[in-house]
Amino acid sequence: DSITNLGSGVFRGCEYLKKVTLPKGLNSIPESFFSGCSALEKITLPKDLKTIGEWSFSGCTALKEITLPEGLKEIERGAFSSSCLESVTVPDSVVYISYGAFDGCINLKTVTIGSGIKGIGVGAFNDCSSLTTFNIGVEKLEKREGDWNSTHGYGESVFEGCSSLSLKEKAKIRKSGYEDNF
Repeated sequence: DSITNLGSGVFRGCEYLKKVTLPKGLNSIPESFFSGCSALEKITLPKDLKTIGEWSFSGCTALKEITLPEGLKEIERGAFSSSCLESVTVPDSVVYISYGAFDGCINLKTVTIGSGIKGIGVGAFNDCSSLTTFNIGVEKLEKREGDWNSTHGYGESVFEGCSSLSLKEKAKIRKSGYEDNF
């Protein structure tokens, strides 16, 4: 539990790894940490976790659910891309969901995002073809003028390829500040 840091890609490609409990002292999951762990079904994240690094759960095709701890601040680029999550609840403490964070999560049906969110990056939910429900805890995500990397507001193509969103759900998303294509 005293471990606070681990290197990137430590468990990358461990195709038989099924269950993991991370040490309580770990505050960041590094880049590609569990990338390609196709049998990973259950993970217990530490309550003091602040960042989920780039591609850390990418390709975890057996991972259907995960509990993100309150206190988490950022979900980085491609963190859960091509995983098989079915629903995700992003806690109020998260301020930014990065580029392609949930890209290609074809089983993802429901997303609930807390009230602390300031920005959702380009293609964050791109090709989530089963997505039917998207709830966001802010009335409107405001984009700052000149903010080219979308750390505030919605980035481009956040919901491109989300073919299961109803017209009513799309209207609700548009009301929250999204202006691009579905």
